[in-house]
Amino acid sequence: MKLAVALLVGSPSGAAEGMLADFDQAGYQVHVFGNVEDQAGILAAFPDIMHYIGSNAGGEPERLVLISNYRELLFSWFRCYNSLIDDFVFCCDEHDYEAPVNAATQMYKCLAAFNNSGRETLQGRIFIAVGPDNFATAAALLLRNNNFVHFAPYNEFNFAVKTAKTPVNKRYYLNKREYEYRATADGTAENILLSTDVDSAEEDREFPAALSRHPHFVFFYIAMLSMQAASSAPRKLLAIFSALNRDNAVAAEYYRHYFEQHGQDARLSFQAKIILAFFALQFGITDGVGRFLMQTMLSDSTHRKYHYFLLVQALSYEANLGMQPYAGLYNDRQQILSAASEYYRPALAPQTGAQNDNNSAGGKRKVAVLVPQLLALVHAPTRVILNYCKQLKLDYPDYELKIFVEDTHFFDPEEAAIMPFLFKSVPSGQDAGIHREFLSPAAVDIHYSAVDLPRKERLERDLAAITSFGPDLVWAVNADVSILREVLFSLYPVLDMPSTLKISCSCKADLFICFQDIAQVKAECEKYDFLLESINSGKFVRHQPGMDLAGPQREKSRSEYFLRPEDFVLITVGNRLDADLTADFVLMVDSFLDKHANAKWVVVGKGGENAVGKLCPGSAGNRVFIEYDDDLAALYAVCDVYINPFRQGGGVSAAMAMHQSLPVVTLGGSDVGAIAGSEGSLTDKDDYWAEMERLYADGDYRRNRGRRAKQRIDEVYGMAGAVKEMVGFFGQTLANYRKRQEA
Repeated sequence: MKLAVALLVGSPSGAAEGMLADFDQAGYQVHVFGNVEDQAGILAAFPDIMHYIGSNAGGEPERLVLISNYRELLFSWFRCYNSLIDDFVFCCDEHDYEAPVNAATQMYKCLAAFNNSGRETLQGRIFIAVGPDNFATAAALLLRNNNFVHFAPYNEFNFAVKTAKTPVNKRYYLNKREYEYRATADGTAENILLSTDVDSAEEDREFPAALSRHPHFVFFYIAMLSMQAASSAPRKLLAIFSALNRDNAVAAEYYRHYFEQHGQDARLSFQAKIILAFFALQFGITDGVGRFLMQTMLSDSTHRKYHYFLLVQALSYEANLGMQPYAGLYNDRQQILSAASEYYRPALAPQTGAQNDNNSAGGKRKVAVLVPQLLALVHAPTRVILNYCKQLKLDYPDYELKIFVEDTHFFDPEEAAIMPFLFKSVPSGQDAGIHREFLSPAAVDIHYSAVDLPRKERLERDLAAITSFGPDLVWAVNADVSILREVLFSLYPVLDMPSTLKISCSCKADLFICFQDIAQVKAECEKYDFLLESINSGKFVRHQPGMDLAGPQREKSRSEYFLRPEDFVLITVGNRLDADLTADFVLMVDSFLDKHANAKWVVVGKGGENAVGKLCPGSAGNRVFIEYDDDLAALYAVCDVYINPFRQGGGVSAAMAMHQSLPVVTLGGSDVGAIAGSEGSLTDKDDYWAEMERLYADGDYRRNRGRRAKQRIDEVYGMAGAVKEMVGFFGQTLANYRKRQEA
């Protein structure tokens, strides 16, 4: 006989009825006692209840399960009667009854709070059904004092097999009084000194380790913490982030199941959904998360001050965490961006366009160059922007250019408060000296956004600076997720230029530059159902980007990098190597190094050593890690082959390598593939490996490929021709703008 005893506050309803039906269907004899809160002494009534059931159930049960929504009763009995009751099931429902405080209940209340529970033997766990309907109640129970270590999900309850237990006698001491509970007539008892004090410092120290041992509730821990107003919630979320083994397949599967089942529940707060999506990506759940994030923002009207921040974060999730795009992504982004612009527009509305009207009188043409950020010169988009502006000003002195830096990826504390985890960049202004030195002798001014101001005030200041400049045209370079661009489109002609092969995230432009064949771009637009009107009306133009690549500042030797003359040196360079260095790429290179004793791999960029070390610990003798090298051209000169990770970006780094006569190995369809051309672009990973082997084995082939790489960069990617073509695009943009105004 399997016996389920239900001691319920109130009468059975909702969740309790569902549980009772589960046990009845599983063949249990179910005894239900309702309104137990009205029965004096119920907390001490276990022996009487078992005597009553035994006399009416027809014998000793082979399995005894206690079900209750009276937490003080069930939690205290889980401790003092732990080995007498086989399994415990807590029904976390709307009844949150607390017994009155008196001499008869004090000890049970102390037990139910799990005080000093770490000092006794507790076998099995309490099964609990947690969902959006009981997050608030469950949070108070599970998170306090790390109580979650005593719980397990109700859906894992095994109706056929009971928890194996060994009889344990218990003796508790509280306020100089002794309470004994015997599971056997013989044998000694465990002695547990109870205390009502809680050491919160100890709780915080134990939380990460305890959580890593109990991954089944991770989704709910995160959801509950995200919905709490307590000041400790962000700290605990960070502890979860640090403690979890995100490669744990069991934890990831638990998380995926609950995320798909409960993620969109209306009872979850906006903040909880955002944080839950972030953790889904941390667990490698990349499909569907992008749509989830966008739809969460599109369906929200009360947290609009956070939407732009989250939209920019989502771009980082794609670049760094592998979040996958979906068919409607670009339209959803544009809708969110437009709504964010409307949110800030009241502060920006007084601004009016002040276009330069001196052109007809021979005055200078003014171009406002709008960019999301300017970083160090090793940052490929930064170098592209500065190169174009410098060359354009030198070749066309009648043009007046001014760069306006938004610092899109720098957030003020108020808008970032919703998310304890964020990707952010350093302020562009900290490298102002480097930027101006690079631009010299070209007279190009730079306006940096005041990142210490709130977003609204920054936008006001930046827009005022642009309208005061009075441009003929706004050249938006990689600024396709820009509130300023949304506003400026109603005032000025806008030319869009990306920094990679991707299509623009914004439809607000009079002309779109692309680095691929128009047919390829059209296929992308059709895939995402975005910008089709623009491409069909001829607003897309193909451009071969120009590059002004500096040579070495001085000659370096291999010995400076602990390399030998006979070594075969591979090099990889990047700004986001922790994301770019994927497992398949790193393991492939590691196999190559193992095969060839004289092969060395130089990895340049932040995150490289950590990314490689996690995947291939040990064997460090054949790798050289450099966080930053201010003379990259000189470093390339002592290397043999540039190997590009399986990534989209990295074009400028590879171009610099080709300029130093290094052959490039990359997969096609990437920025590097477009620059390297057909000779360096491989169709798959097998071909990639074969090309590495050929370059290793055949020195003449390697040197000839390097010479052809240098020739391609010099002939195809010259800056003078690229800038001349850009000036032509300025004219097309102005013509399209006039048509837009007339329509």
